[in-house]
Order: sequence, then C-alpha cells, then structure tokens
Amino acid sequence: MCGALTFACAALPEPSANAREVVRGPLAAQSLQPLAWTLGDLRPRRAVATPRGEVDVSIASAYASIFRFDDTDHSAVTIDGELWHTALGVRFGIAPGADLEIEVPVLYASRGFLDGFVDGWHDFFALPYGRRDLRPAGEFEMTLESDGREIWKLESDGPMLGDVPVTWTQELFATPTRALAVRAMLELPTGSENRGASNGEFDWGVGVVAEQHAERWSFFGHADHLHAGEPSSFEGSGVHLRDRFELALGGEYRWSDRVSLLSTLEWTAPFTRDLDLRVINREILDFGLGAAWDVGERSRLALSFHEDLVSNTGADFAVLVGFTTRL
Repeated sequence: MCGALTFACAALPEPSANAREVVRGPLAAQSLQPLAWTLGDLRPRRAVATPRGEVDVSIASAYASIFRFDDTDHSAVTIDGELWHTALGVRFGIAPGADLEIEVPVLYASRGFLDGFVDGWHDFFALPYGRRDLRPAGEFEMTLESDGREIWKLESDGPMLGDVPVTWTQELFATPTRALAVRAMLELPTGSENRGASNGEFDWGVGVVAEQHAERWSFFGHADHLHAGEPSSFEGSGVHLRDRFELALGGEYRWSDRVSLLSTLEWTAPFTRDLDLRVINREILDFGLGAAWDVGERSRLALSFHEDLVSNTGADFAVLVGFTTRL
C-alpha cells in the first residue's frame, strides 16, 4: 500500500498508544453507476454505533466519470457523462448500541470535463477503455432502451434531489478489538422518477457489519441484501430488477497520530439479467484507495480514488471527499 501511495515506508512515524486505538475508516464509498444509484444502497460503516445522545454529521461528495455504450437488436444503453453526488448524513445515537441515520443526497449530471484525464488514467494503468472511442469527447447522454422504447433517461445540468435512505443499526457485540452489528434500511422515494433520479418506489435493505483491530491495523467488512421496486417506465418492457447483494472488505493502517491510509474492495451483483448488455448485466467491483486525517478532536477529512476493476457497469473513475464530525 505504501508503494501505491508513494509514501516512504522506511521512515514510518511511531503513533502513540492512544493513536493506535483511533479508528478513522472505513471509506464511505457508494456506487455511482447512475441506474444503480436510484435503487437503494448501504454505505460501508463501522460496526460500533454512535453513543446514545450523541450526533454524528457527515458530508460525502463524490465526482465520477462514466462511459458505457452497448446495443443489440432488442436493447441499447448509453451512459456517457459525469456525475456529482453529494450527501448530507445525520446519525443519532438513540439507545445503547443502536443508532439511526438519515441521508439526504443531491445529484448533478453533466457532460463534465474529465474525458482527457480518464483516457490518460487508463493509458497509465493499462486499463480497458470500455469503447470510449465510439463517441466524441464532451458529450452527455444517459438512456436505456428496450425493443425501441426508452425506459430510463437521466436529465443533465440541474441539481436533483435523490431518494432518502433511513438506516437503523444495532450492535450485537462490541469490544476494544472487534465488533459486529446488523442494520436495516428503508429508502424513501423523494427523488424525481421523471428526471431519472429515482425509481419512484420504496426500497429496503438488510445487512451485517463487522470490524477487527490490531495495533496499527483495522479491517472492516459488510454483507447486504438490497431490494428495489421497479420504475413505472419498466412496465411492459420485459425488464425486471433483481434483488442485489453486496460484499465488501476494507482496511486501515494508522500511519501516524493524525493520519490513516485506507482501502476498500466492494462487489455488487447485477441489478438485472433481462438485457443482453454487458454494461448493464455485469457485477461492479469497486476498488478504492485513500487517506483520512484528523482536523480536530472530533472531526476528520477523507480523500479517496475509485475504479471499477471489472470495467463494464461501474464508473470509470471517481474521487470521494468526506467530512465527519461528532456534535
């Protein structure tokens, strides 16, 4: 990890005993595939609940470039543009070992400015282009068609309120070295289905969250089952949404008293198999690498970079900036 981030491992600062116990992860990453974004998701989080009577406030802002183009005799998809997703989250400690979180997201889609950078990024790391050469740079289009009928379209150049998830988390046990929790999410259809920012239905999810700590190291994991209602535009199209499953592993290395290095690997199952389009019916394998650092006794910043290793359905490149504070 040190080599990937160009840090000098030979000169590691020695964190204090208290710093070894400060946990800054995991990365609060979320898929920015625009269709999957409308169907409900659960972010990585710690398995330790916010203490009763306390409040955690977070802002997570992600910017992604995505190009996916594929067509057959019966269906076609074009996802060409950039997405800016910002979410304000508030987590309340409501009982011993339990918290409730509400997240309000806003999405802005545009033609963007990253096409040249993404091409260079893929060249440098020898990553697949995903047929980017088939369309001119600087274009925007996000549509899905089935049998000549448009069943989904995302509008651009205007902020859109997304669906609001409400998530309850309950610790099963928590010790200084490990913790396990369960969680349940209900997503409210507050976004605009007509503008492509929502499926217009109540979605839900359940999952398990775990963590393990040892000296400088922490490891995180979660497994989730997600169910989404079908948009009204899908009716009669023969396209149906599947329940999705997510599995994720994350790691943290406490570099110093104030800084941690973080990574995450999250696998998400396809949300439909009814379209013979590999840029829709494939899994997403998001890899993220970044760091988090304290900016006060109860606040921290995080920065990470993300890439879909499968390079079929997910974003080509994304950057995530997060801020968290305890009131």
